[in-house]
Amino acid sequence: MIQNTLVQSFLEDMGAWGINMDMLLKIVPMLFVLFSSQWSIASVPIPEKYLGEWSVTLERQSGFPWWLEVKYPVNLAIKENNSCTFEDQSGFICELKQIFYDPQEDLIVIRHCGIKKHSEAFDILHVIKYDNGKIIGEVKTYKTLFRWIGQKKRDVLK
Repeated sequence: MIQNTLVQSFLEDMGAWGINMDMLLKIVPMLFVLFSSQWSIASVPIPEKYLGEWSVTLERQSGFPWWLEVKYPVNLAIKENNSCTFEDQSGFICELKQIFYDPQEDLIVIRHCGIKKHSEAFDILHVIKYDNGKIIGEVKTYKTLFRWIGQKKRDVLK
């Protein structure tokens, strides 16, 4: 009973401090996956359906054009060793030595390649789900900024 009262009091304090609990509950699981994987001795292998070279296109959305400000992959190669090569829309290529797969959510989380424009800006994550032969990437900070869609390169050539 005392523990429930303490938890309820803590949650009320969080709301009083202006912290949006809905947003917090959405982002905490992603951060848990990202940070707990760093200290894990053995990372979970990425399923074969994600592996390979992907050609990525932007899914246009209304509102602020975040895709002009934030780098996203136009070519993405996801490898068996839980790494990937990320080529952004400006032609910059970076090698991510570790990406994170969450088997419970069946999604991949990769960090943003490149530098932030401002030191106080939120970190950017690409959250990738497999859907019917394609990968769908959501570019996120504390909210979803925009989405991109990847198609396997061998499928693009057909």
